[in-house]
Amino acid sequence: MSDALEWRPPEHMRPKTHFHDRVTRYHEFSPNKYKIEEHFWINRQSEDQGAPNDLYCFAYGECSWQRDAEAVFKEDPHSWAFEYVTEGSFVAESEGTKRELSAGMLYVHAPGGPMRLQANGGGICKKRVIILSGSMVDYLCNLSNLRISPYIETDDPQRVNKIFDQVKELASCGSCYLTEDLSICGYSLIAELGRTVKALKYPRMLTHAVQFIDSKLHENLTLARISEECHVSANTLSRLFRKHLNVSPISHIISRRLERARHLIAVNDLCFKEIANECGYTRESFFSRAFKQKYGMAPNAYRRAILAGNASGSPRT
Repeated sequence: MSDALEWRPPEHMRPKTHFHDRVTRYHEFSPNKYKIEEHFWINRQSEDQGAPNDLYCFAYGECSWQRDAEAVFKEDPHSWAFEYVTEGSFVAESEGTKRELSAGMLYVHAPGGPMRLQANGGGICKKRVIILSGSMVDYLCNLSNLRISPYIETDDPQRVNKIFDQVKELASCGSCYLTEDLSICGYSLIAELGRTVKALKYPRMLTHAVQFIDSKLHENLTLARISEECHVSANTLSRLFRKHLNVSPISHIISRRLERARHLIAVNDLCFKEIANECGYTRESFFSRAFKQKYGMAPNAYRRAILAGNASGSPRT
């Protein structure tokens, strides 16, 4: 029998069966009932091995939220979070901008500010999360315009789901080159989202205008004010809205205000006068008339339908 030593792979090639830490958190709101359930795999391998600070996947998570559950995610100056909605809908708010995210949409939370997230509608809302860190992430995300276009409606959900599935498999099953394989997934995710944003072909000033409108829905918004904010003429801004969004700026403002109103009616018990003011309507009667015209029922009828859980009472879109 040979006395040769058994071959063993170098340390960096030895399989890593899972991320270093797995974190499960429950946010309780009554005994044995939870509003938020989070299951995260945390990867500290790159930090432990002193890997170059280019791009690595710091965490993967799956979250289940009950209706009305909300949380504020504190500022992280080093990481980008990719929040992919798979069921239900959420309202994301960051830097004064609010946006409703339905299933199939993804929100990119860039470093630099806190984010507030609230589950929307009835039933359970679910999302998958990938957190990427490293200096290369900043460069690639900015190059792909993900900072100025953080709300992304995926045009090929299968491709996005495949990337999330690959990260989950690596997090739970491991790989001989765990950090490297995860980095490849990170590059793939940024490239896919960048392709989607590029396909939209939204000019920078239009993206800025849309985000500004969302952050000021409760204020008096005029075409002149938005144009001044975006440093562009009113005529140019109107052409951009009609070319890329197929609506006028004023029509877009009205639509976003009513979408915001529908969300507020569904998730809290504010009186309709307060909701009207929150959405930029100085008179409740104007608000009620516009809401009924868009959704086919008055605000109070919509609230009754929501409380009754009557699917047939859902407003038309």
